[in-house]
Amino acid sequence: MTDGAEALVLSFLIPVLQTEWNLTDTQQSVLGSSTFVGFFIGCLLSGQVADRVGRRKPLLYGVFFNFFFGLISGFAQNFQSLAILRLLFGISVGIISPLSATYISEVTPMKIRGRVLVFTGAFFTIGEMITCLIAVIFLDTFSSGNWRALVMWSALPGIFTFLLVYFFLEESPRYLLVFQKYDEAFRHINNIIKRNNKSNCQALSQEEKDDLRRWADKQASFQQNKTSANPKDLFREGRNKITPFLWVMWYVLSCVYYGNIFILPTILRDMNLDNKAASSTEFLDVFFSVLSELPSSFISYYIIEVHFLGRKNSLIITFAFTSIACFIAFGSIGSSFLVFATLARFFLNMAFNIIYPFTTEIYPTTIRATGLGIASSFSRIGGMTMPWISIASLKIGITGPFLIYGLLAVTATICSSLLPFDTTGIELDKHHEEDECSDPVEGKEGI
Repeated sequence: MTDGAEALVLSFLIPVLQTEWNLTDTQQSVLGSSTFVGFFIGCLLSGQVADRVGRRKPLLYGVFFNFFFGLISGFAQNFQSLAILRLLFGISVGIISPLSATYISEVTPMKIRGRVLVFTGAFFTIGEMITCLIAVIFLDTFSSGNWRALVMWSALPGIFTFLLVYFFLEESPRYLLVFQKYDEAFRHINNIIKRNNKSNCQALSQEEKDDLRRWADKQASFQQNKTSANPKDLFREGRNKITPFLWVMWYVLSCVYYGNIFILPTILRDMNLDNKAASSTEFLDVFFSVLSELPSSFISYYIIEVHFLGRKNSLIITFAFTSIACFIAFGSIGSSFLVFATLARFFLNMAFNIIYPFTTEIYPTTIRATGLGIASSFSRIGGMTMPWISIASLKIGITGPFLIYGLLAVTATICSSLLPFDTTGIELDKHHEEDECSDPVEGKEGI
């Protein structure tokens, strides 16, 4: 919700500040990029820290500073201070996003892992919808209104998340096991059993504890450098044929997705410059464009565990249809443009829903947060370059950005097709082992 709220805040904020502070094209691009520079830094820090100290503490501090910097951004008095505050805000969001997906993948049974991640991803769209409603309340048009209230109210999900993490979230038992913190891991697993005790399942027996110890020792023998996450491991054991393609896909996905969000209000405003009556419908147009993402989340929820589609084929399909929708949007005007821009958002959201499970499943536990964090950092590089690409390509024409978006989506389609295998139905860490031994963490339904 926090990430989604911020994505749309930027798209509303830039046009208003362009009018209120007379921002130049360069300042608009810098302001748009500052948050994504923060995302990039946060994502790089996120994986390295989480694979060393655990998942819970970085999440707890990240959500607190997310709320804090989001709130005080509303008090910025000039372009420079706002850009710095949004940079710091972006760092906190960059820490939170990959950690959330990493944590969920490690505490969710294999048969529903993909669907749980998709369900969680739907809250990104809900965050966007909340920002739309806040914008309707506090903004008069895309070019005027109380942007300070918009920024401050959009930061509220951060404080709710902080309270939930503080009181309810425990450390990932899988992380604790793999890093051989057995007593703490057993205590958390027993808490999980107690909270979900619908079949009178008893606490872990000594035999089960011994099984988990043996499993953890085996993982330690297969997953090297277990006391420190090494980014070089992302290119070992055949992952050199996966990691570069993933980075390109994450970059394109973020650049095109956030570019669509970022530039849509500007294009709609420019299309309606000669029609003042149209300004009252602009927010409604953006809201329905955001609303289109919910059906795509529902579809992703049902297809993500379908084996003949899987993660890989689904990514190929969604990127391909994104490129088609962007090319048609580039050649359209008025309502038809909005339809195809919205359709591109539809498929991009599906791709986001699918690439998160794939990335968390492709890496072992010792480097999972690092793998997802660095992949997500490339996503943020896409966001950093997106304002510059989007604003510069307006020189091609009023819908010029969508030509570039379409070409980028074609690149991602090719990268998706070059992935060597799929991860649908694969147990975490299983495909990194040398034999077919079972995974007790996946196999015990009580856990």
